[in-house]
Amino acid sequence: MLNPLMLLGLLGLAVPIIIHLIQKQRLKPQMLATMQFLDKEDVANAFAPRPRDLLQLILRLVLLLFFVLLMARLAFPGREVGPRTLTVIFDQSLSMQQKTPGGKSLIEVHKANLLNLIDGLGPHDKMSLLLVGDRVEKETGFTSDKSFLRKTVTAFRPADSGATALLPAIQAATRQLRNRHEVNAAVIVYSDQQAVNFQSALKSDRTFGSELDHGRVKLFLIDEKRAEGENLAVTGGEFHPASVYLGASAKFAARLHNFGTKPRSSKVTFYESAQAGESREINLAPGETAEIDLVQRFESPVDVPCRVESDDDLLPGDNRFTQPMRMKERRQVLLITAATATNAEEGGEEVSYQGADLLAYALNPGEALGQGTVGTYINIRRVTPQVLERVSLPVYSLVVVYGNVEMSEQSVRDLKAFVANGGGVWFIPDEATAPMRFNDVLQNLLGGFMLGQLKQPDTVQTLDLDEARLQSPMLLPLLHGEWGDLREVHFREYFSVTAIGTAKAALNAANGDPLLVVIPLERGRIGVQLFSCNLTSGSLPRSTPFVPMVQYLVGQLGRSDPATESDTMRVGEVARISLPEFRGLGGEVQVSGPEKRSFAMTGPDKDEIIIDNLTLAGSYEITHPAKKSGRKRWLAVNPVETESDLAVLGAADQQKLFGTDNVLRLPYSGLNEKFSRRHEIFGLLMVLVLLAFVVEALAGLWQSRSSARADAADKEAARTAAGGGVEQ
Repeated sequence: MLNPLMLLGLLGLAVPIIIHLIQKQRLKPQMLATMQFLDKEDVANAFAPRPRDLLQLILRLVLLLFFVLLMARLAFPGREVGPRTLTVIFDQSLSMQQKTPGGKSLIEVHKANLLNLIDGLGPHDKMSLLLVGDRVEKETGFTSDKSFLRKTVTAFRPADSGATALLPAIQAATRQLRNRHEVNAAVIVYSDQQAVNFQSALKSDRTFGSELDHGRVKLFLIDEKRAEGENLAVTGGEFHPASVYLGASAKFAARLHNFGTKPRSSKVTFYESAQAGESREINLAPGETAEIDLVQRFESPVDVPCRVESDDDLLPGDNRFTQPMRMKERRQVLLITAATATNAEEGGEEVSYQGADLLAYALNPGEALGQGTVGTYINIRRVTPQVLERVSLPVYSLVVVYGNVEMSEQSVRDLKAFVANGGGVWFIPDEATAPMRFNDVLQNLLGGFMLGQLKQPDTVQTLDLDEARLQSPMLLPLLHGEWGDLREVHFREYFSVTAIGTAKAALNAANGDPLLVVIPLERGRIGVQLFSCNLTSGSLPRSTPFVPMVQYLVGQLGRSDPATESDTMRVGEVARISLPEFRGLGGEVQVSGPEKRSFAMTGPDKDEIIIDNLTLAGSYEITHPAKKSGRKRWLAVNPVETESDLAVLGAADQQKLFGTDNVLRLPYSGLNEKFSRRHEIFGLLMVLVLLAFVVEALAGLWQSRSSARADAADKEAARTAAGGGVEQ
């Protein structure tokens, strides 16, 4: 009996009995003069000592009895398993990739068993399939179509996600089946019963064991044997530095953890794309975490996907960690100096000024010595002020104006726009620079700062090491002695300051005079160095700190590098990725790798995408259909961190979660015998209800006609008596 509460409807059997006990008392009318104004049809009701129309009463009671039994849904034993209504929940999490004794993965074994279950479905069986990870990825609804079910299961694939949606899916499926009141209602879970997926419910004590115990729905946890072995996982890693220039090396610090109960050794290998790099051996005790450094030199100018892999073990899915290397673009520096009379070439003059040559050497020693741009990753272009108007400034990170340079008003406006948009300008006047002309030409750039006369102090000045007197911390590494000994640095001459304006001192002489100031201008900055790079001005150009200071100022004053942090996320996370290279293109961005997805451009400037619901780990290339060329962009998607601990749910925790009466953990081979061999007699009861209804209707019709004939006879007798006189 599937709906026993419906037996309360048997109380309704009293209703027909009460109705049939109520009779209309029929009295023979006596035609008296005093009663001729009374209603002849007005008769009284009264309870009879026995029910009237006994046959019809019995038929109505039988009809009501059959109807109540139909609603209660009676079932009787049979030879074969009764019709089944099954909800199959299939776990696709990372831990399902662990191996079984036969060498296959657990997910492959479960898929084979599930296909076998589908093949054995009877004509009246129904099944619903749910593919579950960190969310319900697919749900079919109840169906008896075996070909559709087989096709759906065949498409199931392992993911690199967790299984946080497993327990909520079990609860929802159980409650749904409970409301269906089926003969054989069961939730079948194909999973590895990993303990970590149930910890949050166990800690909060929000279980539904009593709810499952008091219902009729069975919960079967299919449990297959796993292979013996230990699991060592690559849990994370990062590059140091995060991005490099072409030809530079980076260190990848990979983190590994031994989740097993025995010591484990493994070989860890770095891969740049498909090319293997450095390998190292590592030994870990049970539960130990270690970090291993792998160094790689990058010889390709484009971004490249990289990964670290450890040896194969019980769970191969967590043996790799992926991260792309984003290559830095070389800084472009424009050096503007006055041309000499002996060497004038339009567009690229080589000057003989000693200070400018020393500055160029400090920017890139390899280039100055004819050895290319190796070492500092700075490209230098030298031009005269006359060529400046024909130069595209946005391609440069920094513009250095050295010496006595005369610029047109248009060039000054171009420099101001360049700085306002994030660029940097570095002015270095020399002994030939006229301060009044300098201030007059560059007044729109200097923010109220005014250069004074060239000053030669009475005593040679050293650097002021008091950081409290600095308004800008830009050159603190120099003052800390990080680039060399400062005792050899002194200054013989430098320019004074007439007005400071918005400038901030970044370097001072021992007497308090500014030596270098920084002027903010919207998104960029302007630096004014008050001493030249000539050897006659001081000892800094021939000291050890000079080269690192110049290169450091290029980075501080120049345009900031585009974001070069690697795009990395975990399966199940949501990532917002900025794509300024696709700004204005609109449409959708393609993300291609282990799976292929499209994401719409979002954000105020339509230059970013929000990536979610990726279930497979690996390297993904980010492209836009409208931009076939350009710098490649890679996204690294790594497995979740919680799936490497393969400990299963214990018996005590299982009882706390699911109770004891209607839950069973068993191998697939023992599943069929757990279903009840009962069949619902719905059809038979329905026939009996219809038959009883027809018989009762016919009996009622016969009774109605009999009553009509009796009434007609009574009326005829009354008329006959009235014609003969007053009735006695």
